[in-house]
Amino acid sequence: MSPGITKSGNHTDSCDKLTIRHTHVAEVLDRWLSPEYRYFKCLAADGGTYILRQDVQGDRWELTFYQHGKLDPDRVRPGG
Repeated sequence: MSPGITKSGNHTDSCDKLTIRHTHVAEVLDRWLSPEYRYFKCLAADGGTYILRQDVQGDRWELTFYQHGKLDPDRVRPGG
């Protein structure tokens, strides 16, 4: 996990270093932040779209949504 700071100065975590089922996050498409949970909509190297939920208090991650997708090599980082 890599820490970040939002425009409003709030601390957030980033899921771009997270490994999902033997694939890597290619791009964070969107995020929703609350005091209890943080949600990240991610495009993975396998072409799938994932929504991940982080329990802030327990520092646990959960897969809440998955959609199989067509892999677009232009959106995936080399070596990802």
